[in-house]
Amino acid sequence: WIHLDPTADGIDVAKPKYRMWYTGYDGTREGIKRLGYATSADGIAWIRHKDNPLVDQHWVEDMMVVPHSGTWHMFAEGRDDQAQLLTSRDGVKWQRTGQLDVRKMNGQPIEPGPYGTPTAWLEDGVWHLFYERSDAGVWLATSRDLKVWTNISDEPVLRPGQGIHDRDLIAMNQIVK
Repeated sequence: WIHLDPTADGIDVAKPKYRMWYTGYDGTREGIKRLGYATSADGIAWIRHKDNPLVDQHWVEDMMVVPHSGTWHMFAEGRDDQAQLLTSRDGVKWQRTGQLDVRKMNGQPIEPGPYGTPTAWLEDGVWHLFYERSDAGVWLATSRDLKVWTNISDEPVLRPGQGIHDRDLIAMNQIVK
């Protein structure tokens, strides 16, 4: 995931123009996915952070970052496709807040199983979260506190389609308004 800081004026570890968080692993299917970080002044030449992996005790992949009120909020997939939240003040030192608590419309927890590739945004004081379940559809949940997320519908808001490329499975990890 890449973030452009329009106020930055060059490569500075404290305030780079471009920041990229990425997944690194050893190439094996079972290898733990770890959080990497790189910065760039132009979006072409990247400098990997000297302390990579930034988070080595937790599985981190399919991440996206939302800066808000002096805190970076990273929504990421964890081990076994479980959505999780990490936070940081500087985008480098991350604290795992934990697995996202997603609930049905009636407040009951969603069924056990994978729910990952989280994509979130904040609008009018409400956090919105797209997440997928077993690549069988995309659901939407909201939260006011980043702790409990409630589905706006217990059915997916986007299901597999009729095309050859999306008839069986779908997943997403970015949204642009």
